[in-house]
Amino acid sequence: MPFARSAKHVLELLEYVSSGAESFQKSVQVISFSDDPFDHNTYLLEITPALAEQLVCPNDFTANIKSEGCKGGDSAAFLCNGATTQRLLEVETSNSLLLVPDLKIPESPLDKFWSVDEPRITERTIASIKSVYLELVPIRAPSLRKLKQLLLPSSFSSHIEEDYAKDGASDKFFTFEELGLSVPCSETELLYAMDRLNIFLWEGCCRLFQLDYISRCHCVLALQVIQAIFDMADEISLDWSQTGFADPQDMIVRLEGLYPPSVLHQIFQRFFYRKRCAQFKAIFPRNGKICRLIGENLLSITRKFAFSDFISVWCATVPHGMQPRLNRHLACAGRAYCDVSSLTQQRSITFLPSEDLPDHSVEARLAALFARQPLWPESQLAGYIADLVVDASDNELRFVYPNLISEKELLFLSDSEDEDEMALSDELEDPEKLALDDPLPVPAVLGALLNQHCRISISADAEHYRNISDLRHVPHHLGREISRAILLKNNRFTIFTLTSYITLFSEAYGADFLSTFRLTPSPFLTVWITGLLSSCSLTSLCLDGCQMGTQHSFVLPLLGSACPTLQFLSLRYNHLSNDAVRSLTANGRYYKSSNITTIDVSGNPFLSYRSIALLIALGSTQLIYLSDTGASISQFSLPNGWKCHRTLELATSRPPTLRGWLWEDYGVHNFSEDSYSTRFYESPLVILRTR
Repeated sequence: MPFARSAKHVLELLEYVSSGAESFQKSVQVISFSDDPFDHNTYLLEITPALAEQLVCPNDFTANIKSEGCKGGDSAAFLCNGATTQRLLEVETSNSLLLVPDLKIPESPLDKFWSVDEPRITERTIASIKSVYLELVPIRAPSLRKLKQLLLPSSFSSHIEEDYAKDGASDKFFTFEELGLSVPCSETELLYAMDRLNIFLWEGCCRLFQLDYISRCHCVLALQVIQAIFDMADEISLDWSQTGFADPQDMIVRLEGLYPPSVLHQIFQRFFYRKRCAQFKAIFPRNGKICRLIGENLLSITRKFAFSDFISVWCATVPHGMQPRLNRHLACAGRAYCDVSSLTQQRSITFLPSEDLPDHSVEARLAALFARQPLWPESQLAGYIADLVVDASDNELRFVYPNLISEKELLFLSDSEDEDEMALSDELEDPEKLALDDPLPVPAVLGALLNQHCRISISADAEHYRNISDLRHVPHHLGREISRAILLKNNRFTIFTLTSYITLFSEAYGADFLSTFRLTPSPFLTVWITGLLSSCSLTSLCLDGCQMGTQHSFVLPLLGSACPTLQFLSLRYNHLSNDAVRSLTANGRYYKSSNITTIDVSGNPFLSYRSIALLIALGSTQLIYLSDTGASISQFSLPNGWKCHRTLELATSRPPTLRGWLWEDYGVHNFSEDSYSTRFYESPLVILRTR
């Protein structure tokens, strides 16, 4: 039996306390243990000051504790309020925590409890002793993967098929309220997930509108309705891109003979928005969202599509006036990814929505992605993990609350997502070219997360560089390291491997990678000429003494037409003939496709004055060096706008300085100084354009 002290005894004991107890010893709290201090039905929850303020202040704040409803065993618990979801985790503490209700702690200034004239003793009871407490961890909810699996039995194909459905089939469907109780998340997050997965309300139940190909309807229902809306707009000559849809209710009345009003209302609410600045409250299509839906539908038919074919079909399928964007709408949004076949080297695009991937952790999702292909652009990975990260910048949840009471009132979001305003097409531009937009910038929180889990492997990139589709967002210093590793691993390039390598890096780094280059005679000269001409940044090429007029004459037509950026070409001492020059200039003369401004064919004695007309006919040439050729010792007349000089100083070309990673890391070591570097001619000649 516990010993009970009297009030007098307690006060006498306090007189022996060494600390200054004079100011509060008249009000004393005596703490005792309850009969069952280790109560397992009492839980201690740690909350943030902001949440504590919401709980204490009298307002409309409500929160529910939900579970996933797993069969067998314990399931995770979640605290869900109006807009966020937090998981409850049990955390052990090294100290025992005592839960003492109504215990008073002195604060400055002291409250009335401590201000008493006569000594007073108050008993406090320890309700529970805890060595663990519950911690709240913010999470992204709900799991799109689990929500999709939950609603797969309630897939909706068309309203026509629903009319023939068996009675009682709706028993397995969820109403919105039932779904809210079954799925551990906030109401806001649930509405966003329904919008993301195309979950609509049909006869009071939540139904999953699939993107599968429906043979009877030949189209996804949502797309049928959207297409019907734009067909009707064309029929009544409505310029929707400028004036919008002034009376959406009228469109619903016109189309209600084809589609149920409830579906039409929800399509308008999901795929249209109201501009704050628009007159008469007209609504406008959410261009980006519609383009994404159409792209997903096309990909869902075969799951994998030839890249160029898909871009063409996608641009042709969207309503006239809309502009799809590959990265913004699909590749960087966690909807599809691009890859290159290791066998055919053909680029393709594969449908892979993020909700079909594991979502119990970022590590599991990344593992599933890297199991598909070894290398990924950072922007595409960021799109696939964004729906797992709480603080991602694109996680502002946009949704329209379903109108569960009346179908007569249309509810619309004000203003559009950022992407919608950018998805209008430019009549003067090629839509297929505009569809190939730049990758989206990676939010800082996603970039930091990817840096923790992923690293750029220089050796892996060097091994699989032919599978890389884009390096434009890899920093220059890392790009150069990858380039060096490739050069070390490939002592002998083939035409295909060298072309792939130069095209990839030239598109990403331009003149920093390759600007000017020189080749000398070697067994792989043809391979290197072909590879260099595939560049989009090569401006100067020196091929002095490379036997271009004899052993490699078949390359001359390619040399004159393959590289549109080439401006300076040196072909000195190559045994060129007039026929060789004719072959070199054929494409440029007939198609006016050459951009070569300076060409040096000095030291080719078989060139007569007839070669001058061929070189001038290129149209782009400004300077032609012809020293020590048959033309330099001949008499000829030049067309108007041209003149010649025969002084050694003027008749000696000055090629640009060799530069670029490819030259500095490879060319300088493998293509030594040519033996024709001295510039002394017996018969100097240069002709130049004067106008």
